[in-house]
Amino acid sequence: MMGNSCPFPKPFTLAVALCFIVFGSLLGANLDYSSIEKAIAEHNLVLAKQELESHLQAEPRDARAHMLLGIVLDEQNQPEQAEKEIKEALRIQPNLAAAHVNLGKHYARQGDLAAAVRELDTAVHLDPDNATAHENLGAVLLARGDRAQAVGQLQAAVALAPRQPSVLMTLLKAQLASREFAQARVTVSRIADLAPPTVDPYAGLGAIQAEGGDYPGAIQTFEKALAREPKSPDLLYNLALTQQKSGNLESAREILETMQRENDRGEIENLLGQVYEDERQYVKAAQALQRAIKLEPANESYRFDFALELLKHRSYDVAIAVSEQAINDFPSSMKLRLIQGVSYFGRGLYDDSVGTFFEAARRFPDEELPLFCLAQAARVTGDKTEEVQSLVSAYSERHPAQPWPLYFLGQLASQMGEATGHRADLERAGVLLRKSVALDSNYAEAHFELGNVYSRLSQWRDAAEEYRKAIKLKQSMPEAHYRLATVYRHLGNSASARSELQAHQRLTQTESARSQRDQDVQIFLFKLARQD
Repeated sequence: MMGNSCPFPKPFTLAVALCFIVFGSLLGANLDYSSIEKAIAEHNLVLAKQELESHLQAEPRDARAHMLLGIVLDEQNQPEQAEKEIKEALRIQPNLAAAHVNLGKHYARQGDLAAAVRELDTAVHLDPDNATAHENLGAVLLARGDRAQAVGQLQAAVALAPRQPSVLMTLLKAQLASREFAQARVTVSRIADLAPPTVDPYAGLGAIQAEGGDYPGAIQTFEKALAREPKSPDLLYNLALTQQKSGNLESAREILETMQRENDRGEIENLLGQVYEDERQYVKAAQALQRAIKLEPANESYRFDFALELLKHRSYDVAIAVSEQAINDFPSSMKLRLIQGVSYFGRGLYDDSVGTFFEAARRFPDEELPLFCLAQAARVTGDKTEEVQSLVSAYSERHPAQPWPLYFLGQLASQMGEATGHRADLERAGVLLRKSVALDSNYAEAHFELGNVYSRLSQWRDAAEEYRKAIKLKQSMPEAHYRLATVYRHLGNSASARSELQAHQRLTQTESARSQRDQDVQIFLFKLARQD
């Protein structure tokens, strides 16, 4: 271990002199910061910590050493001690921009994004030419959802460090998140120009563009990668997947069918099944998905996709058989258990459906989807409402940022208020539903139910506003049009009431071909598809 004396024996020799030359700069007042930073970068944290603590015993007011020790402690997962050391650096030297940067990074790592922004913003003002401060501030703003501000900070970082790939990469992600696709493509070109002229940079950049939703840009980048490696199965698959997501189904199918003939794999058949589904070639879709399972029987996702395909076309009996076999093979799978519950529900086996969802909710108590499915099934069937309400209440307390539990509990309170006529139940429902729409302003069903609460309280203008929001967010809500017509009559607006009744009649006729059960199944399938 490195201490305050040289680890060589006396008497003083050339070796001792060399020791002081090599290590002396790490000791006392002449700490070699670059050596410590190199040790941290190479993850030699124990060595760096020993040297810093030894140095600080002699020089307790060295702000930079305190900051570096804080960085080491953060890397060693000692956040409280790390924060203490970085704050000590700032107590000694309040205008040390690097310490504000690292305190901001510390707060970001702990999830306190507001504090992280505050510290990084301070660093930027103290040192406007600090590219690292701009980059980290941009990254935290992006994580917080302030996309436009994030792009601005990252552009400033790129202007200061134009040949730094990591800065450009963060800017790319911010541009994609902001859907600034044209600018993102320019950034992709700049990153590629800095990278080796090989296939890998284009393959990685194309994947980032596709994940960010810029499918045309991703297609261009994947094609550049394929120009360097034309037979790459991974690149061809990713290009086909991107073509499918962008709606270029014929191009996607041609690529996949060529791959199928040359070297068939489960992922090819699985994606080909999705392409056939999008093309409304439903028999071919089911056949391809079955072939995927046959090629890779140990792949859980292929079982899920096949069962989901069956449910889309109301083949409930077959879906039950497929999901039951899949659960035997994958007993710990949450999504397969949910598929089984939806299959039972679609078939009208409500007891089996609610029981399956209950089992999934018990097995995965902090997962949202099992409880959502259970709540939806219980709401429709009226089974075990109190037990479900208790589970949802407990979940909502653990996850207060989730809007749907508040909607579910608010809906129950609203229905209770309608049944009992008690104003307190309706007011409690209003509180829950307002919290729900505050968390998700695009939650059409919550706006609709809040409209019901206001209507039951005879607050007609508020009710009309909520019904209009629900209709704007979700056109296919015939009941919302009917309720809004009723409210307009109370407000004396006969023309608008007639218009809403006509909309209600049109939508009711459109929906009449589908049973209520099928409509409820579609709600399940929408959530399951998004989860997968």
